[in-house]
Amino acid sequence: MAAAGDLASALIGATGADTYAPVLAAQHLPALLLRLRPQQPDGIRGVAMGVLAEISERMQVRAG
Repeated sequence: MAAAGDLASALIGATGADTYAPVLAAQHLPALLLRLRPQQPDGIRGVAMGVLAEISERMQVRAG
């Protein structure tokens, strides 16, 4: 899961936030949101939150 976050961050850096946004919305965000459900172990949910935070930060930096 953490490696997926690193990959997403690299994709944002390589393609730009505007290009990555549709990919995030269609493919990556739904999978991350599944990991935030209460049925998931705390560790998985924590990593998913970290990945979302990293993606959000990278997209703001790229857009700003």
